[in-house]
Amino acid sequence: MSITRAELETILLHRRANAIHYVSWDYTTHDGTNADLTDAIASAIRLLGGTVADLANVVTTDIETIPAEHQPALFDAAEFCLVANLRAQLIDVDLVTGPFAAKLSQLAERLRQDWLDLKKLLEEQYGIGGIEPEVGVIEQNFAAHGDEDE
Repeated sequence: MSITRAELETILLHRRANAIHYVSWDYTTHDGTNADLTDAIASAIRLLGGTVADLANVVTTDIETIPAEHQPALFDAAEFCLVANLRAQLIDVDLVTGPFAAKLSQLAERLRQDWLDLKKLLEEQYGIGGIEPEVGVIEQNFAAHGDEDE
């Protein structure tokens, strides 16, 4: 049995409604038309090897490109993509005005940790993920060697 777009939206809203509300996105619509969830759903489908006909309008038939046995991974992958999108909407700013302080960066940090936890879950439980990017240095030694005798 395949999951519908509306059901996937419902699951995502149950998991992340508070953060979705905080960034002023639609945290109530779960009828298959919530535009604020479209990118996360499309990205998750593609992450799992499925296809999406229209990235701006993901429908149930796009979700059906994911085999039923991989649908639990779809839930977690969609949440993973949603958390990344939510975090991108936040500005890490802490406010202090007299005795009042607001640690607005806490949500961004919490979403970052949730993203890392979901990434680990996807890698360990479903084998989804890729290599970590690495940074290195290439040394090029242009100095002439053996020139001591010259």
